[in-house]
Amino acid sequence: FFFGEPPTSSKADMAHFSGDIKIKHAIISILFITLPNFIKYSSGFNLIPTSLITRPSSTKSPCHTFALGMSIGSNSSKNSLRRRTFLERIFLLQLLITMTPVSTALAMNNAAKSSSSSTEEETCENPQRVLVIGANGQTGFRVVNLLHNDPNKMYSPIAMIRDLSQKAKFDTMGVPWIVGDLDDGGAPTIQDVEGVDTVIFAAGAGRNRPPLKKVTIDYLSAVRSIAISQESTSVKRFILLSGINTDPLGTKRSLGATDLSGPLSAWHRLKAHSETYLKESHLHGRSLDWTILCPGRLVDDENGKPGTSLVKVSIIHGEDDLKGSLTQEEKAAAVKSLSGSHDGKIERLCASRDNVAETIVGLLNAPNTVGKSITVVDGILSVKEALASI
Repeated sequence: FFFGEPPTSSKADMAHFSGDIKIKHAIISILFITLPNFIKYSSGFNLIPTSLITRPSSTKSPCHTFALGMSIGSNSSKNSLRRRTFLERIFLLQLLITMTPVSTALAMNNAAKSSSSSTEEETCENPQRVLVIGANGQTGFRVVNLLHNDPNKMYSPIAMIRDLSQKAKFDTMGVPWIVGDLDDGGAPTIQDVEGVDTVIFAAGAGRNRPPLKKVTIDYLSAVRSIAISQESTSVKRFILLSGINTDPLGTKRSLGATDLSGPLSAWHRLKAHSETYLKESHLHGRSLDWTILCPGRLVDDENGKPGTSLVKVSIIHGEDDLKGSLTQEEKAAAVKSLSGSHDGKIERLCASRDNVAETIVGLLNAPNTVGKSITVVDGILSVKEALASI
């Protein structure tokens, strides 16, 4: 009962237990060995706490000063005085020997506590469960990979894939998956999202899919995923990956634009409608902490190199307006000349997929971005620093 049951969990707990055992052994030694021996060999003398107050002038031993307030009553006999002084020294020596493992054990306990605290800071006991819709896409897969490999283990990703043919790489990673075909306007079920903390909608039909697929994926599936998240009891955050220049009336490059036509006008309308539903979702159900991320022209990372992890974020939505607000250094990082650009523009504000994926993950720890629509392009600030400026 006195020593307790040994722990079975962590090494840190075992270190605590070991230190406690040493301290308790020392206490037993003091109570049942050192002190009784002192009393036994000092029989015939009166134990009174006076040595720190008075000290016989004939005794020059410094041990009286550290006798813990315990002294033996005075005796007229010199032999008795010598014997008393000798016994006090023996008692102090035994006490010193006994207390040495106590100080060692205390140091061990402190070290174990520091180690345990450091370990808890490095790892997360309750990681945030994040469902990534469109996990097999070019940006979505990067998001899953970042979440899964987070050094602090703060996230527990779940991949939503279109069919079983896409599951192999997630099985290899050790990432759980669910199936939901967005091509037919599908979405996760209530059962899929229960227990999930955050939903990231990173799916998109892409520029080469038929127009109706853009309707089912970029609009219908997005809205249904938002509604399902609202119906759940666990989802608190919803992040929607959209695009720059979106507007309910078409492609809007600046606030003063009057011509909203263009090859991506219909897609920009669909994206804008899904954004509007998310912004107004509280009118239809439970409120969500939402963020909309609108990247510039998505580009693959050059020559297979990883992204720069440097971005520019802004609440300015139109591409022309944003370009006009950039410094020369920011323009050098974001503007690229793209021959044959699908929307007819040669110079575009671009965002590498690696940088966009990193920004999406960064949003999870940026509460200041809740309730905001944010544009992101390649830039000169770290993701954390850039998001903190919003």
